[in-house]
Amino acid sequence: MYVGVKHRIPRTKPDIREMAASLWALKWEICVPVLVLGGLGIGLTTIDEAAAVAAVFVPFVELTIHKDLKPKDMPRLVGISFALAGALLLIMAMAVALTNHLITRDAPAHVFEWITSFGVARKAVGWERLLGVR
Repeated sequence: MYVGVKHRIPRTKPDIREMAASLWALKWEICVPVLVLGGLGIGLTTIDEAAAVAAVFVPFVELTIHKDLKPKDMPRLVGISFALAGALLLIMAMAVALTNHLITRDAPAHVFEWITSFGVARKAVGWERLLGVR
């Protein structure tokens, strides 16, 4: 909004029909969070099952209703999805490994000692609570 005012971009009045048409065009996309959160909220699905429902619903809508995807596109998309999932697993594994290394080396205690060596009082500032040492 700031950029619009700064550059004097003309405004238009809201059109209820245009908003309704936009919402109608979004009806299938709005179903995804409704299915996921609704299933979780009423206890019909667990988190894993809700993810599976979304993973089945979205390709079904794209293949049959929007027709943005063709069945021949699916192997390529599955390969890309597997590569992305593998990359995320690798990132999480490295984060866990770094956490284990820092804990093994007792890094939090060393950082605490380094900070308190500058003359910061232990109880006055509450560094223990800030760093989670005690």
